Amino acid sequence: MSYYSDQWAGTHDFKFGLQIGRDKMEYHVRHIFDTHLAAIDGVANEAILWNSPVDTDTRINDWGVFAQDSWTIGRK
Repeated sequence: MSYYSDQWAGTHDFKFGLQIGRDKMEYHVRHIFDTHLAAIDGVANEAILWNSPVDTDTRINDWGVFAQDSWTIGRK
């Protein structure tokens, strides 16, 4: 939104704005087996354990507001 005025000691050019943002992220993890074993030459060297199922739902609301005035002194 903007507003122009030349009634106060020069000219003013006012600008105002609003920004609204909404974000959503969902993440779902399912593993058939919650354990994975890795072996080198038949010897287990790594175990990965999962805690599943995992469900996340993240929501973010953003707001932004701005105001600006451009002021010119005098008529020119």
